[in-house]
Amino acid sequence: MSWRRWPLGVLVATGIISGICRAAELPDVSPFRREADGSVRELPADSFLLRLADLRLLPTLVQPVVEPTIDPQGKTPEELRALERQRAQAKAIHEQRQKRLPMWVRYGQGSPMQWLRQLPPAELDALILELIYSRQFEHAIHVLMPLSRAGDRAAAVRMKQLALVFAMQEEYERAARQLEAAVEIEGKIEATDWRRQVERTYLLRLLHQRQRETRRGSFRETEAGLDDLFGVRYVGESGQFEPGTLAAEQKAKLPVDALAVVQQLLLWLPSDRRLYWQLGELYNAQGDLRRAEAIFDNCRFAMELRHPLLDRHHQMVRERLEQISAEKQARREAERQAAEAEIEADRAKTRERMTYLLPLMLPLAGVLLLLQLREWRRRWRGLVERGCCGR
Repeated sequence: MSWRRWPLGVLVATGIISGICRAAELPDVSPFRREADGSVRELPADSFLLRLADLRLLPTLVQPVVEPTIDPQGKTPEELRALERQRAQAKAIHEQRQKRLPMWVRYGQGSPMQWLRQLPPAELDALILELIYSRQFEHAIHVLMPLSRAGDRAAAVRMKQLALVFAMQEEYERAARQLEAAVEIEGKIEATDWRRQVERTYLLRLLHQRQRETRRGSFRETEAGLDDLFGVRYVGESGQFEPGTLAAEQKAKLPVDALAVVQQLLLWLPSDRRLYWQLGELYNAQGDLRRAEAIFDNCRFAMELRHPLLDRHHQMVRERLEQISAEKQARREAERQAAEAEIEADRAKTRERMTYLLPLMLPLAGVLLLLQLREWRRRWRGLVERGCCGR
């Protein structure tokens, strides 16, 4: 079967993966760019959250396709034709998926490497990334395990992909072992290789912390709930959480690329709820209350993350936003009232001027009226005299 005959839904999934998941492991490309001073700047929030939403959408693209039912009652001919087209498209996608998943069953269960080696590198990368980010973990492990045993740098990349698979399954001990083995094979790295620095410093730290938590108890029973990636407490100068600010002492501990680090970790582990919570804390520390509140809300309700600290921070940020909104509304109301008062003051001044000018204007108007009457009288007499002379 040709991989170029994928159905529309799978092509969309592969397009998203090849355009977004390149930060994962293959090819060696990261969406983050170094600045002139050598620092790595985070992605714009809206752009990053769109990437993350696309990654989280991938599992839905490989779910069984449900053909829409057609009820002709109350439908126009155009609507019925549109439903028919949707139904035919869904049926075609479903039939194509049935033909291609899983490939190793169709090509021989005993030796998947035989056809894996025949795939062009780009198609193999697309297959692996699709399996990982569509959460087909069993199939991903089936493909990656043979490829990770060669002991070379290409195998190290597959080991890191296996680490992501195990981390997504919350098997942190196996994930840490795979990542440590990959790091050992790769050896030293260049100082400019920021993505591998994130792997070795922060991803490995995250896996070790999660591994210890798994051994001693549940996530809710941990001291802070947040992963200690940077040695920072998200508190204000008062020593307590404060919406929109971070104590100077804690801010000094944050690396300049902290937000970029968490964004990269989320591109590797897009469904990780606690990393997403940490992203919200960093946006709050930057003063971006509205985005922090949206992330906290998403963590609590859409992702169903339950922790007292998250609940409290979300409540405080939401109350602060409501307070800011009320203050803005009060300022707008005060500005409106001030503008109305200014207009009324101008009207009052106009009336006052008229009050002063009216005593002066009335005699003047009377004189002008008298002069006008005299002029009319003079003209009338002239007309009468000319008429009399004419007779």
